[in-house]
Amino acid sequence: MTTTIEREIVFPHPREDVWRALTDSATLAQWLMPNDFDTPGHVQRSILDFFAERNRTARPIQWSYTSRKLLAKFSARQRIATG
Repeated sequence: MTTTIEREIVFPHPREDVWRALTDSATLAQWLMPNDFDTPGHVQRSILDFFAERNRTARPIQWSYTSRKLLAKFSARQRIATG
């Protein structure tokens, strides 16, 4: 069993703009949240510290859905949403 979850997020913006939004304190505050980051290294340390703390305190996930049950649940929600 793998212990890694990966998520890819695609932003419809030039790479340079996304990088600046993630590494420039004022731009990040405008886009996402107020922060106290003073350098890109500070951003990196904060993210790595966050992941380290989450990994240290994480509990295993108990997954009980079979693919059949999950598809049935999605179908039911689709019927409710479309009336």
